[in-house]
Order: sequence, then C-alpha cells, then structure tokens
Amino acid sequence: MKILASIVLSLIVSMSLFSQNLKSLGFREVERSTVKDRTELRMIDPEGNPFVLIYFQSPTDADLERVAQIWKAMSSFTFITPSSLTVSLLRDGIEIILIPAAFLYRGEDLKEYLPSGLRFYYTDYPTYDFRLTKEGLFLRMTGRWINEEELANRIIIALEDPEAFIRSQSLEYFAARLVADEQDIQKLLFEIERQQQSAEELSASHDELTQRYERLESLHADLAQKHERLESLHTDLGQKHEELKEELQSLSADYASHLVLFDRLRYAVLTFHNRSLFRSTPIPREVIDRVVELKIETPALTEKEI
Repeated sequence: MKILASIVLSLIVSMSLFSQNLKSLGFREVERSTVKDRTELRMIDPEGNPFVLIYFQSPTDADLERVAQIWKAMSSFTFITPSSLTVSLLRDGIEIILIPAAFLYRGEDLKEYLPSGLRFYYTDYPTYDFRLTKEGLFLRMTGRWINEEELANRIIIALEDPEAFIRSQSLEYFAARLVADEQDIQKLLFEIERQQQSAEELSASHDELTQRYERLESLHADLAQKHERLESLHTDLGQKHEELKEELQSLSADYASHLVLFDRLRYAVLTFHNRSLFRSTPIPREVIDRVVELKIETPALTEKEI
C-alpha cells in the first residue's frame, strides 16, 4: 500500500512540475481533467490562443522540450495563423491538431476548405493527414511535412482539380474509371459499326477508331499513359458522335424529301391510269390512300375487286 501511494505521489509531483514548467514559458492553465490514464490539460498560450495538451503517462523534460518546440514552430508560421493547438503525447508518437484562424496563400484563405483543421503526426519524422472539402467532395491530404509553402501548393493543386487529385491518390478509382471509359468506347464503336451499314464513308472513321482502340489495349501496362490516351480518345469520339448525328439528320431529311416525291409520283401514275379517251379524271387522295392500305392488307386483290 505504501508503494502504491508512493507511485501516485510521484506522478502527481511530476505532473505538477510539468505544469509549472509550461507556466514558466508563459502558458496559463485553465482546466485539468483526468479519466483513467488520459489527462487533458487546457491552457492559454503566450499569444492568448487555446492550447490543449493530452498525455497518457507522466511527461518528461524531453516531452516538455518537444511541446515547446512544436508551439514555437507553429506559432511562427508565415502563411498559417493558429487559432488553437492540441498536442497529444501518444505512446508511439505525437499528434498535433492545428485549427487555423487563417491560412493565407496567394491571396486566398485556404482555411475555408479545412473543416477539421490540420492534423500532423510525428514519429521519426513529421507527416500530415487531414481532409479538404470542395463542392461536396472530401479530399484526403497525406504526405511528409517539408514546409508551409509545399503544403499550400499541394492544397491549391487539389482544389483546382479535385477529381484529378483523387485519381492521383487512388489507384482503385483510376482503374474503375479506366474500365468505365473502355465500356463507353465499346458502346460507341458498336454504334458506329451499326450505322456504317447505311453509309460507306463511315468505314474510314470506323477503321480509325478501331486502330485507336487497339493502341489503347497495348497501353494497359502504364495506367497514367492509358488515362491520357483515353481522355484524348473520348474527345475525338464526342466529335465523331456529333458528326454522325448531323449525318443522320441529313439522311432523315433526304428520306422525307424522297417520300414526298414518291407520293406525288404514285398519285400521278394512278391518275394517268384512270384517264378516259378524252380526259383524265383526278382521283381523290383519300381514295388512293385507301387503295394502298387494302393492297398492303390483301396483296392478292385485283383491280376489279378494289
């Protein structure tokens, strides 16, 4: 029992000393809470901003030095102005969550795209892992910390083209998109081949598309090059599709025109056959239409029966 009491007393003394050391650096303790082995120390830093320290075992002088270095480094950022800072001394490293008051870079405040702030993690070297949001998309930003400007540039690139950023980060997404693009190409090729039966000039286009598709098949080994080829081919297919639509419209117009001419010719022929010795007797158009319907229904009808 005395040994246990001694250990507890030692922990209390070490925590107190740790708190005193932080106070000597200009930190002011606001609240302390402990649940099981987790202690949360809420403070105000020398800049007047909230600072939270979380630890699971009695901090050492080395821990104090690391916490002080983290605060000094992040308080002296050029582009990022911290609003609050939470440092967790974990068993396998240090986690840092920085909520920015502003993240000004190239005239834009990137804070608007950081719903949960910036999350850093330090073991052998510092890394970051946090989320960006833009137009309903959630972009996970991970990497090794180099400096503020490198991180800001990566964020700008991701925000300018979120889909491209997702593709660059997710091989599975890229592969799925590749399959979907190939399926679209297959459908377009089938449609072109079907329409080729009614237009000889489509043969050259079909051959060209077939060659492009064969080239695409040979590029499966390199997914990045494959994606570039697919984007180019997708644009070309769109143009070909528009050309086919225009040609189909033209063919439809020609067909309608020929149908009108055929109707006139049919009327003229029937009128000619209905002529008498001295004059031609016009046949009402509805009679002609009815006769055509009867012949379609019963091809064996004779002229007398009609």
